[in-house]
Amino acid sequence: MKEGDLVELSSYGRKLVCIKEFINCLGVITWISPELANKLDYRVDWYKDGEVLKSKHRRKDLKLFKR
Repeated sequence: MKEGDLVELSSYGRKLVCIKEFINCLGVITWISPELANKLDYRVDWYKDGEVLKSKHRRKDLKLFKR
C-alpha cells in the first residue's frame, strides 16, 4: 500500500470492536510511518456521511478497496 490508495477494513479489522465505526466506510491513506517498529503505521482519512474521520491503523486492519 502507498499514500493515496483507497482502503476499507479487512475481515480482521471488521472483527475489532475499537474500530467498528469504520465498517462500510471508504478511506484514503494519508501517511505511512517510516519506522518499522511503529505499531500504528498507517494514517487513514475515513469518509462517512459527509464527514472526514482520521484514524491510525495497523496494516492487517486494512485492505485495498476493490470496486
